[in-house]
Amino acid sequence: MKYYKEIIIIEGIIFTLFWLKDEYFASLLTAITVPIFLGVFVVSIISEGIERSKISSDYFKLMLGLSLLPAILFILFLIIAGGSFDWMTKNI
Repeated sequence: MKYYKEIIIIEGIIFTLFWLKDEYFASLLTAITVPIFLGVFVVSIISEGIERSKISSDYFKLMLGLSLLPAILFILFLIIAGGSFDWMTKNI
């Protein structure tokens, strides 16, 4: 797992492109991926605390990065958008 930094950078680029293209899809994808990766990270930390394994610390860095980066991008684009996205204000 020596490429965890590159994986996180690629995720950041992909999420940024989604945010620039479609805010609704990007926020939906963020709402799905953040809890999943954060849940995997928490379960991994708990299981590692119960019984040590041969998993490197890079795995934990990767899971934490994959869960925090979309949330940080969400907050960043929310600030750039002025606190509200266009899809939140549209009436159907």
